Amino acid sequence: MRLRLPRNSVAEPLRRRPRRHLLRLGRRGSDSLHRQRPVALPTNQADSIRYFANPGPEFEERCTPLAPATDTRVKAVAFYLPQFHAFPENDAWWGTGFTEWRNVARGTPRFQGHYQPRIPRDLGFYDLNSVDVLKAQSALARAAGISGFCFYYYWFNGRRLMEKPLDLFAAHDIDQEFCIMWANENWTRRWDGRDDDVLIAQEYREQDEDAFIADTAKYMAHSRYIRIDGRPLFILYRPSLLPDAPGTIERWRQKWAKCLDATPLVFMVQSYTEFNPVPFACDGAIEFPPHKVSRDLKRQNRHYRQFDSRFSGQIRAYDDVVDKALGEAAPAYPLVKTVSPHWDNDARREGCGVTFQGSTPQSYTRWLQGAIRYARQNPVAGESLVFINAWNEWAEAAYLEPDIHYGHAYLNATWRALKSGAGAVQSPDALLLVGHDAHANGAQMLLLSLARLLIRDFGLPVRFLLKGRGALLPEYEALAQTTLLDSIPADSRLQWFEQCGCQQALFNTCVTGDLLEAASSAGVHCVSLVHEMPDLIREHALQSNIRDIAHHAHAVVFPSEVVRRGFESFQATIQGAVTVRPQGSYKHIRPVQDARADIRRLLRIDENARLVINAGYADHRKGFDLFVQAASRVCATDADIHFCWLGKRGRDMNRWLTAAHGRQLRGRLHLMEFTDAMDQWYSAADCLYLASREDPFPSVVLEAMSAGLPVILHTDATGFDPAVLALVSPVNIEDTDAVDASLHQALYADSPEARHHRQQHVEQHYQLRDYAEALLALAGIANLNNHAEWPDDRSSVAADDGHIAPQAANG
Repeated sequence: MRLRLPRNSVAEPLRRRPRRHLLRLGRRGSDSLHRQRPVALPTNQADSIRYFANPGPEFEERCTPLAPATDTRVKAVAFYLPQFHAFPENDAWWGTGFTEWRNVARGTPRFQGHYQPRIPRDLGFYDLNSVDVLKAQSALARAAGISGFCFYYYWFNGRRLMEKPLDLFAAHDIDQEFCIMWANENWTRRWDGRDDDVLIAQEYREQDEDAFIADTAKYMAHSRYIRIDGRPLFILYRPSLLPDAPGTIERWRQKWAKCLDATPLVFMVQSYTEFNPVPFACDGAIEFPPHKVSRDLKRQNRHYRQFDSRFSGQIRAYDDVVDKALGEAAPAYPLVKTVSPHWDNDARREGCGVTFQGSTPQSYTRWLQGAIRYARQNPVAGESLVFINAWNEWAEAAYLEPDIHYGHAYLNATWRALKSGAGAVQSPDALLLVGHDAHANGAQMLLLSLARLLIRDFGLPVRFLLKGRGALLPEYEALAQTTLLDSIPADSRLQWFEQCGCQQALFNTCVTGDLLEAASSAGVHCVSLVHEMPDLIREHALQSNIRDIAHHAHAVVFPSEVVRRGFESFQATIQGAVTVRPQGSYKHIRPVQDARADIRRLLRIDENARLVINAGYADHRKGFDLFVQAASRVCATDADIHFCWLGKRGRDMNRWLTAAHGRQLRGRLHLMEFTDAMDQWYSAADCLYLASREDPFPSVVLEAMSAGLPVILHTDATGFDPAVLALVSPVNIEDTDAVDASLHQALYADSPEARHHRQQHVEQHYQLRDYAEALLALAGIANLNNHAEWPDDRSSVAADDGHIAPQAANG
């Protein structure tokens, strides 16, 4: 449709700031080390295009089922634009071969953070002359829970435009409902509803009415046409343009009733200033964002750095739109709420449009969930309806089809919202997730990622209990109800577990083991996730926690046999079920275009330099000293090799950065702050050297392998199984010659075949979703939304090559 709206580094200090791509440099510290901060939005137009033309941090692969989603909470219908094919009139008006894609390609970022261009992914730049495209669109939509498409219908004085996609959809066996909305405006060159430069006019001639009735009736008589309480749903875009709208619409009803088996429901769109259907004799109204919901909202232009000096568009905050849409009271007339994943018509208006800035899959979900609640509380003729604007309005950025930057994130969010509470997981209560604190370390990030996945993919409510605070606490609190243990008196813990509303709980790490007795006594089914190896257990005096886990957990999960044996060296008898299940990687690592060159510019090293990385808290257990020593040895003989550690370091590790090492490693050893944007570093690096003395199941190894990188680690330092160890290079921690030789082998002799094998192994055996399903089964939450619907084979939670099946308890 159309819109009208009234550092530091042992390298020598930087002399000038490197050019920015996706990286932002922090302030230089006193020791002149480079420090990387989280990804910042690009500050120029060219880098913005590079950023948005690649997968972003919220990119998601498809997680919707292959089969159509059933038992959704409401009937969801998406508006559908049929202009993605050439036809004679557009050839004459806009030039030969014109389709909507020509508009889409003009999208340009006009200000910092402006998401343009919009590039389709799975379906590509399709042509709606192909019924196969229509079938593919329908399959994606139905899998996400979208029951039907509402096709824009174009009729001008007896002449149809863009009818072919609708006719193909109706003529072929496509398992999806549809309805039509008559876009009863003049067709103009402006793309905004104004009547300047009319290409084809609406005249509402009396002699055309019977033909109009017959043409629309043929669709409403179709077996797949959307009906509400048995009546076909006909939608009118602008009833105010009709001559004598009440009389005209009543006359249509009478004529339709003669050629159909029921009188249609006529709903109007709430557009411009026309909101109330009663004066037009319509049966109800349908919202059509951006109309109505963006009226009178404050412009945000001054808050954004402009790239285009001629930009005159309006920037509105997406969250403001959502707040206004959800804050309106229900009117006296029937109203269908409509949500929009994005809105930005820059591709059509070229710097003069309207942008709803700041949409994320999460904020879209909030809007959609609110619309679902409204629809269930305010059904239309017994039907709970929600509309979405739109399925494929690419030139207005109003689409659900997968794109390059977000992938399936918005489609996945649609499915989750429509299925949430409709049988996704049959559990009467929230699942309690217990963690030892909220610091940004591996176990804590694993728990946070598990929570996101359980909410997102299974629709399962969760709540947190944390023993301590940390930098990630706001993320925990934003995701679910979070309770800190120090807010519960020690003598009230049993009562808290009895009243928390959770019958099942996952206890993450041995540190939480001391809470198991109270939880199990309160009747909570407890699953303990053990990650620690013996040295760490002794270092933190967790032996009593080990005993509590062994006596009170209903099930104990170890990531590997090595970790299990370490646990049993303290406590040989475990009362609950014992499961060995690799936890999987909680990050999806994607290649980042140009990262290799960008990182080398950031570090001020040669574009052909070899780069060895490691990531984590730099302490004795993680082997920071061993990493520095290896760098010193290797850099002494090879001029083109550089080492980089990403992460904070313990104070006792500073002694390894002595003046002697500083002189030898100046410009060769780089120390960076840890970043969430590890995709860039894996794309830029040549190998990972895990220098840890003890590291039970380091996620950085799986992440590096999923990026194809060769990995060097120390023999017996990790809990990885033989299949992983066969794909990496384990070396004796005391054999420095072997370490150096393995580094050279990885840097200079790795093969494409080896990269592929590493990537495939992680993809096939270390998915967090599989781990989550296993944990849910152990927690007694068995209904995982009909496994037969999923894209890959998850027909048995207790299968998966024998990794998940619980083993008999010891003793």
